[in-house]
Amino acid sequence: DGGPLPIQNTVSQNVMRDNGFGIELAPPFGLNTNDPGDVDIGSNQLQNSPELSGAELINGSLNIDYLVQSSGMLIIEFFIADGSGADGETFIGSDTYSGSGGQATAVFPMAMVQSGDPIVASATDAAGNTSEFSVNASVVEQLIVNTNLDEADGECAVDCSLRDAVALAGAGAEITFDAPLAGQTIVLTLGDILVDKLLTIDGSSLP
Repeated sequence: DGGPLPIQNTVSQNVMRDNGFGIELAPPFGLNTNDPGDVDIGSNQLQNSPELSGAELINGSLNIDYLVQSSGMLIIEFFIADGSGADGETFIGSDTYSGSGGQATAVFPMAMVQSGDPIVASATDAAGNTSEFSVNASVVEQLIVNTNLDEADGECAVDCSLRDAVALAGAGAEITFDAPLAGQTIVLTLGDILVDKLLTIDGSSLP
């Protein structure tokens, strides 16, 4: 019968690339489908993988929305995926999850990611059973201008000027404006702003 299936195999903070699925729990072979309640049986108890619903980079802070269809305490590890979008290549950080299927958000201030990077995650239960990598979610970058001052201090973590937002944004990012700026004017006292990449600058949310 092939003997007992291997369990309690922990995979943590490894660098993986060009391996197809990276972590393979069998049977079955291939990317497994999460089951409600995580009651199926297999290698590492076929621990359900996280389900990522969004990855937003907002003023330099990475916010990843996810859930896991499992009960009990889990450690969720997040990675930038390799070129295939399937293997966790660059470790970002971890989050503790006890949502029992509910939505959660992991926040990583000043994360070293860029717009369009594919993010994947794994889940490890208290017994050390690590899941396969999740389906990836691409990073969407948004910078929120929250001051009408024309500043060039190179950061958007606290005060984010329009000039700094344009300079810091990666190609494809969206720049929006904080609600308190409604009715105010941004005067470019430091001169014209050079826009040398594809950006969306959207003020439609302000009256």
